[in-house]
Amino acid sequence: MNYLFEFITMSFPKAGIQVGALPLTLNMLLFIVVFFMNLRFALESVKISYCFSVCYFLLVAFTLVSVLVNITNHTITAFNIASSFVVLMSPLAAVAIKRNDCDKSMKIMAISVLITGGYMIIQKLFGILDTALEGVTYTYGQDLIQKNIGYDVTDSSLSNKMPSTYQNGNSVGLFFALSIVLLLVWNPKTKIWKLLRQVCIVLAIYGVVLSGSRSIMFPLVIFGLGIIIGYYRKLPRIYRIRFLVTFLIFLLLSIFLILGKNPQLYQGLYDRYVIQTTADPTSNRGEQWSLALTYIYNLNFGDLLKFLILGVPNTLIGSDGMMGFLLNRGVVAQIMFLICLLMPIINLLKLKEVRIVGFGLLAVFCAFIIDSSYFYLPSLMNYFFAYNLAMKIYNSSNHSKGKGRAVIK
Repeated sequence: MNYLFEFITMSFPKAGIQVGALPLTLNMLLFIVVFFMNLRFALESVKISYCFSVCYFLLVAFTLVSVLVNITNHTITAFNIASSFVVLMSPLAAVAIKRNDCDKSMKIMAISVLITGGYMIIQKLFGILDTALEGVTYTYGQDLIQKNIGYDVTDSSLSNKMPSTYQNGNSVGLFFALSIVLLLVWNPKTKIWKLLRQVCIVLAIYGVVLSGSRSIMFPLVIFGLGIIIGYYRKLPRIYRIRFLVTFLIFLLLSIFLILGKNPQLYQGLYDRYVIQTTADPTSNRGEQWSLALTYIYNLNFGDLLKFLILGVPNTLIGSDGMMGFLLNRGVVAQIMFLICLLMPIINLLKLKEVRIVGFGLLAVFCAFIIDSSYFYLPSLMNYFFAYNLAMKIYNSSNHSKGKGRAVIK
């Protein structure tokens, strides 16, 4: 069941039906089953470090109090309640990864990249609506025409964000970003999986580009140098020249295929990543953040104190990115949440063998600051999946070398 949960979470996270105002997905149902199946191990998911455990429980406490106060005051929506529980429960989902075999989990992730990346290419070629499978690639009962986010449903060649099975380009972009760094540190045992690993890395890189998610694309480019250097240093000396040559060929071939063979694709990417970014770097988020800061600045002392502890009435003002969580749940919960996101990054950056996964998580952390993807399943689940997979790879590698397990305080 743990493996099925991992597969559905990574491959078909939106498979399910719409019930009232909220979706009921297979991912949610399997999480409940897996959580109770592994109940006595569930708290292991938050034992990343002592600091993480303390901050996580404080996050739970302050968030629950804030939600209950807003419910009492009738100043909260069903979405606000659901998204708050997504934040609280997502770290616990990693219990499945902790109980799974590392190599099998990585194979599931590789298969998920093949499915989501391959389906994304099919969407680009044949159309998002024409290739959609209701209840599988998007939630049954939802309308892709009414809920399109960054894509043209009439002509996919004009779309700037391919949603794949995630129904949102930002969410699938985050998954591909995490997949790239995990695949780079994974060392499969058989030739067929070594080949599939290389195919999946290429597919995930193109997936990030086609997702049209600027919130992950730009941080990944910025931290890409650290990822490339980290991977280069990780390689035995005899493979380093081969890696540089392969990387250069891949880069030149990609430029040739996009510029020379597919000018329409190039124009779409240029429009998304250059023209739209130049015209509106924050996608109207700058105005939202400005309004939010102005609102906070004008609070009286009593309301400011409430904001610090509980946040503001959720139906009064909202925003995107971490500003949205800050407004909804208050300063204390926001600080705890940020620490919970940063601790896995800090732990991984200490370990040379999996340091590049830390850079990948750092890129996703930056995306969370800008965009509220963490409110939507399975983005935050995948974040903690990635951390635990990286630690299992590290421990497995060191165990095979006779160094013992990693102990991180």
